[in-house]
Amino acid sequence: MNVTFVLAKPSVSIETTIEMVVRWDSQQLRISTKNKVLPKNWNPLKMRVKDSNYNKNGLEINSHLEKMKSAATDVYLFLNNELGRTPLKQEFKLEFKNHFFNGGKIDSKAKIKTVVEAFDLYIRTQKYLTESSIKTINLAKKNIIDYQLRNKEIATLDNFDINMRNELVDYLFELEYAGTTIYRRLKYVRTILRFAEDLEYTVHPYYKAKSFLTKDEESYQIALTEEELNELINLDLNYDNSLELVRDQFLALVITGQRFSDLDKITSNYVEDDGALKFIQEKTKISVQFPLMKNLKLILDKYPSGWPIRYSNQKFNKKLQVIAKKCKLLERSLINNEEIKRMDRISSHTARRTFVTIYYSKGVPLDIIMLATGHKQEKTVKGYIKMSKTQEAKLLEMVLKDVEIKID
Repeated sequence: MNVTFVLAKPSVSIETTIEMVVRWDSQQLRISTKNKVLPKNWNPLKMRVKDSNYNKNGLEINSHLEKMKSAATDVYLFLNNELGRTPLKQEFKLEFKNHFFNGGKIDSKAKIKTVVEAFDLYIRTQKYLTESSIKTINLAKKNIIDYQLRNKEIATLDNFDINMRNELVDYLFELEYAGTTIYRRLKYVRTILRFAEDLEYTVHPYYKAKSFLTKDEESYQIALTEEELNELINLDLNYDNSLELVRDQFLALVITGQRFSDLDKITSNYVEDDGALKFIQEKTKISVQFPLMKNLKLILDKYPSGWPIRYSNQKFNKKLQVIAKKCKLLERSLINNEEIKRMDRISSHTARRTFVTIYYSKGVPLDIIMLATGHKQEKTVKGYIKMSKTQEAKLLEMVLKDVEIKID
């Protein structure tokens, strides 16, 4: 849709009416603004009254034109949403006159609250989109829908903050999407949020931050080192049972290398007589058997009846970040971005990356690690490895010490 303003009779020497011209698809509609101006005081390029001492009503008229343009956009979007199609000229004219000149109200702003609804409105109103673009945008929308079902929380325009963004990224990594694919998905989400804000909906401002969109998302994911884990373990959280529970649940995920969706199965109820933790992974439906290691047993023994509370992934991550902010080591910045602290990137999925990274840095072969994680391809599990320079050096030393080049 396009809105312009023209003079009804631009060649006359007397005042003439300013008309609003609205174009959409193959339709065009002219509506009187009920304002008049001398043609010599009209700027046809800016489509506004010239700023002149001889035209004292110019500012007032220009303000009126801006309001008309905004109202025309609101009416067009409202009718698109109500009718499920682009409006006819007569439909638009009647609704606009009722809304703008007769004081009627339209409630298009109340029609859209969620990110998914904004996706739908964007697809309906952006007529330049190709079939291929619409297909890709719908894939991004489906990711949001599936994420909501998994997290049991609706992504609204005003709550899509850094935590929700990071949780969406974690979810896409769980689906084993490549970093470039995640980048493209986030790019569409940002486009939709900007589109909604341009329509004057209330949108959480985080989408404008540099950290919202990163070209190499994988490089911004972290795995904790053993030093960071030990600091986390030794924190005194006795004053808050919920934080202590989340820490224990996070450590259980670290020790086993499992996804957050399988947390309910990492309990004493799934420990067999032979001392192994056995369950079917929620996502892959793969059977996993994991030894009941000492540290894991200590945690599970604290909760003989299972976890007392199972938080949503979003609430879990928020509490986990509260814990992370108490760790001095996690105050360090990312190597590739000094603006982002490691504590800001911790989430439930960090546990899985930590498991893979620590065991790989200790020389455990990938095929053994994959027995625990349930990955089917080495390429995927390699993306979880986030070793520090120290870990890389220790791994090299461990691997090369027995095959060191001998120089006499």
